[in-house]
Amino acid sequence: MKRKIRFSIGILITLFFIYLSFKKVNFANLFKLIKNTDLKFLIFAIIVFFIGYTIRVERWRITLLRENRNLKWINCAGPFFASITYNNILPLRAGDILRAFTFGPRLKISNTVSIASLLLERILDISMLFLFLCVSFIFFGNIISTLLGIGSVILLFICLLVFLFLFYPFLFEKVFYRNFGFLKRINPLLFKKIEFVLFQLIDFIKSIKEQKVLLRLFFLSFFAWLCEAFVFWLIAHSISSLNIKMASWVAMPIGTLSTIIPSTPGYIGTFDYFTSQSMIISGNSIQESLSFAILTHLVLWLPSTLVGCLYLIKKLKF
Repeated sequence: MKRKIRFSIGILITLFFIYLSFKKVNFANLFKLIKNTDLKFLIFAIIVFFIGYTIRVERWRITLLRENRNLKWINCAGPFFASITYNNILPLRAGDILRAFTFGPRLKISNTVSIASLLLERILDISMLFLFLCVSFIFFGNIISTLLGIGSVILLFICLLVFLFLFYPFLFEKVFYRNFGFLKRINPLLFKKIEFVLFQLIDFIKSIKEQKVLLRLFFLSFFAWLCEAFVFWLIAHSISSLNIKMASWVAMPIGTLSTIIPSTPGYIGTFDYFTSQSMIISGNSIQESLSFAILTHLVLWLPSTLVGCLYLIKKLKF
């Protein structure tokens, strides 16, 4: 019942943002812009996209080496893309559940390590997105403040908190008990669940730090998201009439962070609205900005979904 309610809310949110995105659009001009895009830039964008995802798979493999030292990149690539496919076509982050609980036996790792590696991956991704936002604030502070409603100080504070958790996770043990102790009295079961997940993650980060691979994971994350930023930039160059192409560098973190908002599978509506708004506020027209958002969404969604489907068809006989 709860899942149905969440899914229904996601559909309503998607419809709302689709309406906001398309309410002032001339569809004939929009289709013309998309039709006239420079294909060579789109092809380069897809190549860079796969380079970035190659790095992401390697990052995931490194986090799993703690339990299975024999894992190779190719062993992790299929499950990784399969989980992305499930996230793209099914509701409620089904791909994350798949990666956390289904592929463990195939990769010879426990569910605990699977879950911890996934959580660490999300924290690394968030840290990179906020890092890119901090850098973008220097050039596009007005766009970030308008869309996210936060200034540079708050942005730097969030970024600092994430980095502190990554490199000094033990500091958050005392913070947790000091600030969430009341939850133990109100809802002991929820408190135990949060406590278990948090401390599994902290222990996992500590073990990775002992193996001296955390910095390696950090730099892999940076280059993976740098590739993603270049994907946005290349797609911006595929639309010749897009005036401020550099705004694509701020559209990347803002558009990606918008996928946190509950919506339908594939982040339809939310991603397109915030990505296009990033371009519009920077000085681009509505038509060009929305065509940029749609093309970027397709490049990020379609290749990974196809690769994941191919793996599932071949390996799992679906």
